[in-house]
Amino acid sequence: MGRTGTGSTAGPYRCGVTANSSTAVAISVPKGLVAGKVALSANGALDIADRAVVSAAGGVIANAGSGQLTVGADARVGTVWSIGNVFLRERATVAGDVNLGGTLTQQNGITIQGGVHQMTLGPADIFSWTIAWPTVSGGNRDIQPGQQATESPGRLGNVSVKSNATLRLTSGVYYMDALTFEPQSTLLLDQTAGPTTIYTRQGFTFRGTDRTVSNAPPDLLLIAVGPNDVVVETSFTGTIVAPTAQLILGSNGGTFAGSYYARDLVLRPDVKVLSGLATALSALPACRALTASEKSAATAAGLSTVLYPVTGTELNQQIPIPFGQTWTIGLRYDSGTGRTGTGSRFRVISLYQNQVMAGNTFLLRQ
Repeated sequence: MGRTGTGSTAGPYRCGVTANSSTAVAISVPKGLVAGKVALSANGALDIADRAVVSAAGGVIANAGSGQLTVGADARVGTVWSIGNVFLRERATVAGDVNLGGTLTQQNGITIQGGVHQMTLGPADIFSWTIAWPTVSGGNRDIQPGQQATESPGRLGNVSVKSNATLRLTSGVYYMDALTFEPQSTLLLDQTAGPTTIYTRQGFTFRGTDRTVSNAPPDLLLIAVGPNDVVVETSFTGTIVAPTAQLILGSNGGTFAGSYYARDLVLRPDVKVLSGLATALSALPACRALTASEKSAATAAGLSTVLYPVTGTELNQQIPIPFGQTWTIGLRYDSGTGRTGTGSRFRVISLYQNQVMAGNTFLLRQ
């Protein structure tokens, strides 16, 4: 947390915000669960339809909202985490534990291969980062049947890819108002230089095919920041984040390889989810928002409650650190008492292998 912070996207990227907006993304997960370790995560309700399968290897499903987490008849999932109630329909299988803060309801023939653990999983942990939308847009794109269009990273308006048309994107970050792929359309990714990230703010509809020029699996991150529904009806490889929208996966089956986060998440019948994580998501300048008690402790210790991401083991001449100073990593900070280190050090809320890395929450001395 820095000495100052304007909140402007023109300044340093912030993290640890608690609310979603057109310039900020916040993912909620049950307390203690790492955001990048789930296959499906909702912040309202999670509905897995009959015969759907979420791969047991990494197939964790979670709901950090007040709605119900439902696993359909003959469906199969990995470990379950839910702040609220869990409903397992007939012959559903949980290949792991059921961790919940609400009530577990089971119909006939249920299999839970692990244990059932009643625990407090709220309030939810929030992992977040800010977005800097480019001010200039390249305009709308309407790609007609039989056409192929290639776009460079940057901002566009509404993009529509008609049946039998192809949109070719490269490595980098794209910003679009809305993005729609009609049946038999193609999203072709040239990822020679790394992953592809797409931000939209008026929805995403996908009924086509995504693939790469090299025929390697796509490394794609799609982030929808608006309230419009995100509908992905055909098989898709990539991570989707839609924290203020409903995300619907599948129509008549289909395979989805990635991780999926939404306000409300619907998995349609016979869909299969293979857990994976886009490289771009794990590399984002995100961190966990401070809890109410952490904010109080920080304030009592004379620290700002504004968070900034960090990617290394020390910060040197970076805003909001005064020019010319180097602030090295301090020890773990849990309260306003028993702290160690000098006044030029900052206290760390979260450590990974004794380093402060992207995704950690940290405090800078004010």
